[in-house]
Amino acid sequence: ELHRVRRAPVERKRHACRRRGKGAVVDQNGVSGTASTNPDDATPSPATSTDTLARAETLYRAAGLKPVVVRREIEGFLFNRLQGALLREAYCLLRDGIASVEDIDEVVRSGLGKRWSVVGPFETVDLNTRGGIAAHAERMGPAYERMGAERGQRDPWTRELIAQATDQRRALLPLEQWAERVAWRDEQLMHQLASSNDSPRGTERARKGAPTGHQSHQRLPHLP
Repeated sequence: ELHRVRRAPVERKRHACRRRGKGAVVDQNGVSGTASTNPDDATPSPATSTDTLARAETLYRAAGLKPVVVRREIEGFLFNRLQGALLREAYCLLRDGIASVEDIDEVVRSGLGKRWSVVGPFETVDLNTRGGIAAHAERMGPAYERMGAERGQRDPWTRELIAQATDQRRALLPLEQWAERVAWRDEQLMHQLASSNDSPRGTERARKGAPTGHQSHQRLPHLP
């Protein structure tokens, strides 16, 4: 049964939920691609009960998925919204002659992608700056705001927004445990580096003289 639920088309899942009444509606938006890509957006309707949402999350986890709750339905849900932000900038960099398609892909493959497969964007900046995400926002916020302004984007990191992000990060990781988590992240990235360098693709890239893993990441300037 779980096997069938996991692979059912979205419209069939929606129909199955709606037959049971408004309080039982949970919209599930899976990620297309390989079976190893398994986050799932779970979006309750305004009338969805807490019990229904909890049971849906349990069902998704039993099917080997990783449910994340979208508090209200928006176009693209979470996955495509985040992917879209990166793609929009990638197309702009290509259009403006800043970098080629391959070099942009390489930045993600060897840098951002490796990092984000271990920790997400909020945890990345939280661990990159001593003092956590609040210190990062104070130090780097103006630079990111200028970059957004270049694209006509006006979404400043207000004090209230930074406080909200900080409160949620500190609930997940108290500052007393910050150094321990940084060490864990570094260990995970080193394991990942070793695995990628031992892989056939990494070996072939090394044979051709292309930088692999950490070497490639080192040559790419980036903001924390």
